[in-house]
Amino acid sequence: MASLLYRLHSIIELEPGECNCPWEAEALGLLALNGGHYNQSLFYFDVARESCQDREQQIRVLRTSALICKRLGHYEEASALWKQLLELASDDLLGYEELAKYYEHRLKDLAAAKQVTRRALALAWRSKSQKAAELEHRLRRLEKKGRAKQKE
Repeated sequence: MASLLYRLHSIIELEPGECNCPWEAEALGLLALNGGHYNQSLFYFDVARESCQDREQQIRVLRTSALICKRLGHYEEASALWKQLLELASDDLLGYEELAKYYEHRLKDLAAAKQVTRRALALAWRSKSQKAAELEHRLRRLEKKGRAKQKE
C-alpha cells in the first residue's frame, strides 16, 4: 500500500515533459483540467497524444484537447485538432459540428460550413443519430444565411 501511495504521489508531481506513459499523461491532463488549469492540461494531453498507441484514447485526447483550445479562444489550433480527429474517426459527429461552427463563425466561410454540415448530416442519418435534427436545423440556417448574404 505504501509503495502504491508513493507511486501515485510521484505521478501527480510529474511535469508534462517527464511523462512517458500516455495513460498517466491523460490522467494528469484531466486532473489539471478539473482544477481549471487549462494550459497545463493541454501540455499533458499533447504528451498523451504524441505517445498514444490506442485508437480510442487518441480520439478521446484529441476531442478533449480541441474543446480546451476552443474554450481558450485558440480556434485555429482547435480546428486543426478537429481535422485530426476526423482523419482518425471519420464518423465523429462532434468533430464535424465543431468544424462547421469554426467555418461559419470564425472564418465566415458559409460554403465550407454547409459542406461539413452536410457530411455530418449524412452520417447522422445513416447511424440514425438524434443529432440529425440539430444538423438539419443548422443546415437550414446556413442556407438561409447564405441566401441573405447573396441578396446584399
